[in-house]
Amino acid sequence: MPTDLPAIPVRLWQWGVKNRTGVLREVDPKLTYVNMLPHSKATISPSGICFKGMYYTCVEAVELGWFHKNRSIPRPKSIEVAYDPLNTNVLYVRPDNKFDSVWQCSLQNRSRRYQDMSLVEAMSIRTESRSTYAEAQQESDYKAPDLQKELEMITQLAYKRQQSSELSNNSKRLSGIRNNRDQEREIERQKNRESAKPPKSKETATVTSINSGKEIDQGFDYPDLDDF
Repeated sequence: MPTDLPAIPVRLWQWGVKNRTGVLREVDPKLTYVNMLPHSKATISPSGICFKGMYYTCVEAVELGWFHKNRSIPRPKSIEVAYDPLNTNVLYVRPDNKFDSVWQCSLQNRSRRYQDMSLVEAMSIRTESRSTYAEAQQESDYKAPDLQKELEMITQLAYKRQQSSELSNNSKRLSGIRNNRDQEREIERQKNRESAKPPKSKETATVTSINSGKEIDQGFDYPDLDDF
């Protein structure tokens, strides 16, 4: 088939009738439909088959272990796919580029926002989403220095409050120590006052003479032995 032959069914038919000989054969309409679709490249990762930012999966790829994170399992980095520009729900993998070799893939749940759309609609949404994200990222980067400054101010304020709290606690502790010292000094003064007072005079005891009825001469002469 020449490279300058456009992929138009009528032109292909005319070229085939003119250049191909033999008995005409019947072909599966679905295979014909898939082979007539535009083709492109898709990448493969553990997340799935990625085409235009949309992720697809199929039974054949799962069985081959293409979506495993284990790198020991071989998988191609990219693969030929056929797609319908009017339907994003289905993607057709062409594993070996043969006419009858087709794997039908379905849109993954993670890409459900693009379900039931045309490729143009899906690409428009993706472009708008990327633009919105870029604007938000730019705004975040613009505010980052102010945020950093605000965080530093909060840190400094918290540090000052902590220092003030520690000083207050130290002041209270020192005040308590002073009060205890004052109390001890007052107790010591009280003890000193009590010890400095003169002793109280002792009461004179009354002495009763054993010699009843006799008065004892309190002179300074030697006592007479007869008195005893």
